[in-house]
Amino acid sequence: MYEVQDRSSQQTGDYFEAKAGEKWWDACAASGGKSLLLMQTYPGVNLLVSDVRSSILRNLDERFEKAAIKDYRRKIIDLTKDPSIILGNDTFDGIILDAPCSGSGTWGRTPEMMQQFSEGKLRYFVDLQRRILQNVIRHLKVNKPLIYITCSVYGAENEEQVAFAEKLGLRLERATLLKGYENRADTMFVARLIKNPL
Repeated sequence: MYEVQDRSSQQTGDYFEAKAGEKWWDACAASGGKSLLLMQTYPGVNLLVSDVRSSILRNLDERFEKAAIKDYRRKIIDLTKDPSIILGNDTFDGIILDAPCSGSGTWGRTPEMMQQFSEGKLRYFVDLQRRILQNVIRHLKVNKPLIYITCSVYGAENEEQVAFAEKLGLRLERATLLKGYENRADTMFVARLIKNPL
C-alpha cells in the first residue's frame, strides 16, 4: 500500500534532518501528511501530533493505522493560546509548523479560490501565523530546528515570517520556495530555523 503525496510536500522532508530517539512535535498536524513523511524517513523519532480540530486528528489516526504507525502521542491544542497549559515544560528536538495559510500555492488546481480571497484574509493569516510562531517557539530546545512550511506564494506569509521568527530568537539556516507549478504540484515554502541560545 502506498500513500500518494504531492511532490512539493515530499521535498519539505529534506529539511527535517531528525535523529532516532529525538522528540519531535508536528504542531499543526491536520491529517498527518508531514508526520507520515517524518516517521517514514526517521522511524525512531518520538512524535507528538497536535491540531485544534479533533475531527482532523481522527483522520490522522486512520492514516497512521494504515501505515502501521502506533508509537505516537496526540493532543488537541489551540496554538493561538499558550500551549504550556497542555504541554507544561515539555520541549522538543524539532518542531514542524505547517502553518495555516492562504493556500495560494494550491490555486493552480483550485483557481476558483482566487476570487474568494482578499487582502484582509491575507492579513488574518499573517497575524495567525505570528501568534502560532510565538507560542510554539517556547517549546523548542536551544540549537534545534523549527521547520516552517506554508502552501503560499506570498512573501508576507513566507520570507516576512522568517524575518519575524528571527526577531523571536531563531536564525535562518536555509529556505526555499518550492515552485510546484514547474512540476505539476503545489507551490510551497519551507524554512529551517534554529533556536539561538538565550
